[in-house]
Amino acid sequence: MSRRDITSRQRHERLSPREQAAYRRVLDAVDLLIEHPDWSRTHAAREAQTTTQTIDRYASSAFEQAGRLHRLRPNDRLFRSETMPMLVPPGDPELPEDGVIDVHPTTRRQRSLLGRYLSDVRTVVDERRDDLRRYERERVDGHRFETDVERIRARYAAGELDIVVEVSPRV
Repeated sequence: MSRRDITSRQRHERLSPREQAAYRRVLDAVDLLIEHPDWSRTHAAREAQTTTQTIDRYASSAFEQAGRLHRLRPNDRLFRSETMPMLVPPGDPELPEDGVIDVHPTTRRQRSLLGRYLSDVRTVVDERRDDLRRYERERVDGHRFETDVERIRARYAAGELDIVVEVSPRV
């Protein structure tokens, strides 16, 4: 990992506004490579309006190099400043009475898991699904998922879950 790789909120906050904009374009290039695995790193950099040198500066740990070829690793630890809503059950350390909190998924897997969960919550609210047990052992940012279908439906009926149901995260 390069010393300049942005892997934490602290490193991100130390960047100047200009560097933060460059870093956002680097993340766009990484996201494009995820969406288009057949693209080269150079092609993704051009599409994201950045350079491969900038990618090396801020995200070299996201790639493995074999000769001249750079392949995106299956998972990276790059910091993303996005927050996503998450339903938590009663007893959560941050929100003991349960409800919706904002979490900061740190890995691609966590963002994907959270996106699937929010999609499944939507199907629960629409009464097309009655089981969220697959999320019982999962955690994002140290928080467990709410898996009680009846509690989710009751909170939606009370108008408390609009943010969760309407969100469409890009994962």
